[in-house]
Order: sequence, then C-alpha cells, then structure tokens
Amino acid sequence: MQADGNARPGTLPNVPGTGGTVNVLGCTLDLGDCPDAFRPYVLEDWAFTDHGREASGRVIVLGPTNGAPKALPDAARAVTVHAMQQQIPLGVHEDAVTYAPRGEVLLRADYLPGTVTVGLAPSAVPDRATLAALKVMIAEGVRRSGLLPLHAAVAARGDTTCAFIGPSGTGKSTTLLRALQAGWTALAEDFVWLDPATAQVYGWDRGMRLLQDSLAHLPPNLRQREWARHADGKAWLPFEALVDADVAFDPHGRTLTQVAVLSRRPEDPSEWLSMPRLEAVRAFWEAAGLPVTDAAASGTASQISRVLPRLKFSRLVLGRGPLPL
Repeated sequence: MQADGNARPGTLPNVPGTGGTVNVLGCTLDLGDCPDAFRPYVLEDWAFTDHGREASGRVIVLGPTNGAPKALPDAARAVTVHAMQQQIPLGVHEDAVTYAPRGEVLLRADYLPGTVTVGLAPSAVPDRATLAALKVMIAEGVRRSGLLPLHAAVAARGDTTCAFIGPSGTGKSTTLLRALQAGWTALAEDFVWLDPATAQVYGWDRGMRLLQDSLAHLPPNLRQREWARHADGKAWLPFEALVDADVAFDPHGRTLTQVAVLSRRPEDPSEWLSMPRLEAVRAFWEAAGLPVTDAAASGTASQISRVLPRLKFSRLVLGRGPLPL
C-alpha cells in the first residue's frame, strides 16, 4: 500500500529530542544557536541517540553568523560532491569549506583541532541543496573524528555481519530484503558509520527505501504496509513498520566481518565468488566516498588500511535463481 505525501528530512515521526546538544557517535553536536528552521532537519540526520559511544572530545558547533560567512581566498579549489541525490558545489581551502551558490556564501565550516564550527548566513534557508551541503560539512567533521562513512546495506546473522556494497541501482536494498526473508537482521538499508579501530558498524537509517516497481514483488507481510513516497521518489517505510511485519531490525553497533560487493548479471547464476584484492579495495573506497578536505583524505586512507585486514571480501552475483543467503 502507498501512503500519500512525501517522507522528507525533518518531517518523519519520532525524531529524538530538541535539546542543545546531541551525541553523534562520540562527537558533541552543539545546536544551541542553530536556527530554528534548520533544527528539525539536523536532528533527523544526526540524532541517533540509541548509539552509545564514549565522547571523543570533538565538538561540532552550528550557529548563525553576523552577515555572510567569510569567503575563501582566491586560491581555494572548487569541488563537487554528490549528496542527497544531487551535485553540490563546494569551495575548499586548507581546513575550511564553503557553500556559495550564485556567489553568496551561505555556509562555512572551519575544521580546527577538536572543534568544527559551521556558520550559517542569515539568508540561508533549508532547501534541499543547502541541507545537503550542511550534511556534507557535518559528516566531514564526524569523519575527522576517526570514523568512516559507508554507503551500504548491512545485515547480521549469527556471528556474521555483512555489508552489501555497490554503485547506486545495483540492488543493495533488494538484496537486504532477500536477506531479511532468509532470517537475517537488518542494521541499515543505505548508510552506516564504521569504527576502523574495532570494525563496529552503526546503522544510520530511519527506514527502508525501494524503487516503486519493487513493491509488487514484496511478500504480503511487507507489501501491505503503509509505504510513503520519499523525497527522492522511492517508496519509504520506517523500520518500526518492518518490526511490526515480523522482520528483524537492530541498528545497534555490531562487528563487521564480511563485505559483499554486488554485481548484477541477469544471465549468470546467483552465487558467491572470490575477488581480487585490488578490486575489493577499490569497491570499499567507493562505498566510503571521497572526503572533502586533504586532512580527512589522509585520515581516511589510514583508516581503510587499518580495517581492511579484518574483513572478508567476496563478490555476490545477483543473477538467475534465488540468492545464496
């Protein structure tokens, strides 16, 4: 069943709290001066209070600026990042990042030792592009605390916790659904944070998204749920509804043991295959995404090198016949 309306950041139910600070996996996100128009969206993206993790001492402060945030020097480089299904232009100079569409600086993040400050111009409004830029800036601060973002569907069964990775459209969400039907427990449908020191992964999704034409292929216990239309056009269902449909969900930290690199090959049988180490490393880098600042890029390279030896990599062919899950 399809519900009317859009599931959008900041409008979903059960967003935890509106207090002055949020613990984001050990980073303190200070919202004391965050403009009210942005607050519900920031909470939707970052207030996952079930994840208990010792404070790292790093503080990320959001607040307004007097006038437009300071522009970067002429030596700044321009980068484009993909976030929230759109391309976001950013300026980068050393440890500062700006978002300045049409030449006006709306957001500026400064990454200092132990502290990140994100200034919002008085003229900034929470449109999709500005929210995406803000999310990238905060994520860069969390990344610089020592964590890795990972675009993956993640499920666990017994002592195995597996991240299913691959380019957008490969079939991560569908594979996760197949795993759930085979008795696995969902941690995340699209995104997790990974601690390279322990290989712990923390689910960072509030629900599951599927292409609209995928709904017809769901089993009745899932197809008959109230799927909403997400802002990106996909069907969306909160994880609480999955639990109500007798599907197991637990976003709490687990130790990642396996990475399945998905490969869609309709003409081949569905099967597990070994894969060359170089291909596995490249796929993992693509799932982690490229950092914006040079310091974060250097840290990410070190973090990936640290966690890779702990993980078993395989290729999972999505082809003919049932998946071997």
